[in-house]
Formats: sequence, structure tokens, C-alpha cells
Amino acid sequence: MQSQPFHALRSEGLFSGQNHTTNVKRVVGDGRMDAIETQLASMQSLFDLERKRTEDILIREQTERRQQEDKVRQLEEDLMEQRRAALLSAERNTRSLADNELDELLRKHQKEKRELQDEVERERLTVNSLKTALEQRSTAHLTMDSTNAALRAQIDTLKATIENLQEEKVDINSSMSIIQVENERLQSSLRDAESLRRKLHNEIQELRGNIRVFVRVRPPILAGKQGFSQNVPEASLRYPDELESKRIELATNAESAMGTATMRSHVFEFDRVFQPEASQADVFAEVEHLIQSVLDGYNTCIFAYGQTGSGKTFTLEGPNLPNAEALTEANFSNDEGLIPRAVSMLWKTANGLQSKGWQYSFEGQMLEIYNEGINDLLGKAEVDKAKHEIRHEKGRTFVSDTVTVQLRSPEELFTLLSRAKRRRQVAATLMNERSSRSHCVFTLRVVGRNLETLESSDAVLN
Repeated sequence: MQSQPFHALRSEGLFSGQNHTTNVKRVVGDGRMDAIETQLASMQSLFDLERKRTEDILIREQTERRQQEDKVRQLEEDLMEQRRAALLSAERNTRSLADNELDELLRKHQKEKRELQDEVERERLTVNSLKTALEQRSTAHLTMDSTNAALRAQIDTLKATIENLQEEKVDINSSMSIIQVENERLQSSLRDAESLRRKLHNEIQELRGNIRVFVRVRPPILAGKQGFSQNVPEASLRYPDELESKRIELATNAESAMGTATMRSHVFEFDRVFQPEASQADVFAEVEHLIQSVLDGYNTCIFAYGQTGSGKTFTLEGPNLPNAEALTEANFSNDEGLIPRAVSMLWKTANGLQSKGWQYSFEGQMLEIYNEGINDLLGKAEVDKAKHEIRHEKGRTFVSDTVTVQLRSPEELFTLLSRAKRRRQVAATLMNERSSRSHCVFTLRVVGRNLETLESSDAVLN
């Protein structure tokens, strides 16, 4: 009758032990080592208490079993005594009545004996179950001892690891302090070097000349192309100084005063002469230092002039000016003009200067000059009827009443240029059309500020 409560208590104890073992395995670091040891001591105390209670129950069951066995023996003795009494009584009573009573008594005692034997068997099973439970508890105790030993070893390892990490942390903090001081020193040196670079860069540009004139010779135009007559005589061009590429010689057919055919030579000298085989990259390499000067705060102007068909648009824009596309050096074609290359360089260099404390903003405008009048190509009306004036204020030259657009990326800039080109009233490239008498001016203002050195720059690229 007492085995069921004991089984419930045993199951609960085992379940609790397993949960504690699982919790102990989750301990990481030295912050909970005391809690682990407290739990282990509590588990040991609980296990000892459970073992004592189990042993007490086992002793009590064994005592009750002996009592039952004594009771059986006593009943057997009583039975024998009653049998003897019955035999004696049989002599006084009729034999049949005595036999009936004896049989009834025997059946009664046999029934009680069977009940007692069944109860003894149940108690025996209970005792065996308790023995099994005790063995299981012993096994669990051994397992817990092994687990506790492993956890203690793990705790010792973690303690050693934590001590090593703390030592490494001290070393790292010390190194970081040294690196931080050195980094601040290098940052200061870098800012000083950047200021010196700006100064020296623009001194070099001034030494090379604030005004430079280049000439670019385009490949010969095929006869009959772009409105040229097939009878246009070709001049002979030579380049006397291949090394410096600064001179060009034009030789033409002439006739002397005596009527003799002769060759007349004219030599011109420029800051740079680009021969027909010169690439767009060669031309940009000659002016890219001027683009850097814009970021340094120096106004810069690059313009192309020449007769229709001489290659001005090709040199500045290329065969196709990108329309709101991500333009990088990686996807440049060989024919990209100065404008796409300059735009890419400006944004790339500006982004690179952010690490030195510089922040740049860009804004642009697009104008057309036609018949000495100014037309805003970014205006809202199809035909700009506003009167624009050229004004000079605070060291700047600007045109009044024009639309200026903030630009955050090269894509926005090319979208602006494409919109302006659609507005420009140019339909063809013949000599007597508007395109030969109108000029397009694109202005990009670059404003920079260094929050660390408090330097600033404000320049325009035309």
C-alpha cells in the first residue's frame, strides 16, 4: 500500500536531479561558479535525504513482513490448537457436527492464509521495487559525481581562460591607447600634408600657366561628308617636335611673283598639340589637374572653339553623353569626352577627401548664348523670355534670374545635361544654322568645407 507514494517521490527526485544537471551544464564564465557549487551542495543534501527516507521505508517494510510471517505462524499454531480442541470436542459431540465445524474453520483459515500470503507477496514486490530504485539512485549519484567533477574541471579551465583574457584585454587597451594617439598624430599630419598638397599643386598649375591653349587635329573628313565640297584642297600638316608636342607646321601650295608653284609654311606653337591619333584619355590627362584645382577652390574654365565639324562636341562630350547612367572609369568607353571624365573624377575625389574631413556640395546651371543674348536651358518655359544680365559681386561672376539645380550624384548631373540639350535650339550642324552661331555654357559650382581644420573652398568649373 505504501509503494505508490514512494514511486511518485522517486520519479520526482530523479526528474529534479536531471533538471539540475542540465542547468549546471549551461554555466559559462566565472560569474555563476558560486551558484553552481551551491546547487551541487543542495543536490547532494537532497540525495542523502532521499536515500535515508528510502532506507527507512525498506526497514519498515521488512519489519511489517516479519510481523506478518509471525502472524501466519501464530495463525497456524492457533489452527493446530483449534484442531486439537476440535478433536477433543468431537469426542463429546457428534462426529458429523464436529466435522462440519472443522471443515468450515479450515476453509476460513485457509482463506485468511491465502490473503496473508498475497499481502506478503505484494510486500515482497514492493521491497524488490525499492531495492531497484535504490540501485538506480546509486547509479544516478555516481553519474552526478562524474558530471560534477567534469564541471569543476571546466570551471577551472574557464577561470584560467578568463585570467588570460583579462591580461590580453589590458595589453590590448594599452596598445589601443598608443594606436589612438599615433592615429591622431597621423590624422593631423595628413591634414597638414593635404593643405600643403593643395598649395603646391596650384603653384605648379600657375607655373605651367593660368591660361593654356591646346590644339587638337581631327582626322581628315572624307570628301562629300558633312557638307564639305569634294574640291576642298587638303593642307599638309607636320609636327616638328614629336617629343614635346607643342608645335604644328601648316604647309600650303602657293605661287611666287614669277608664277612659279611653291610651298608656303606656317609654324604655330601652343601649350600642347594633339595629333589625329590622340585619344580622349590623352586630352583629359592634360586637363585633369585643372579639375583637381576646382576642389581646391580655384575657378577653372575649359572651352572648345573652332568651326563647325571640327570636333568640339566630340571632345567635350564624346559620341553619346550618358543619360542618367552610373558612370565610372570601369565602364568608360575610349570615346568618353571631357565632361563625363571630369564629372567622374570630381565625385570620386570628393568622396576620397571625406576621410580627411572634407564635405562637398555641387550645383549646376546650363546657359545658351545666341545673338549676344542669354537663354536659360533649365528654365520652365519652352522659350526663355527672361532678360538675363551678367553681374559681378563679391569676387564672383554670375548670370541673373537663372535656374540652379542641386546635384547629389553624376547621374543627376547627366540628367540635367540631357534635359538642357533637349531645350537647346539646335537642329543641325550646317554652317548657316543656329548651332554655328550659338554657344552652350555649363557651370558646375563646387563648395567644400572641412569641419576639422575649418578650411573652406568655393569654386566653379565652366
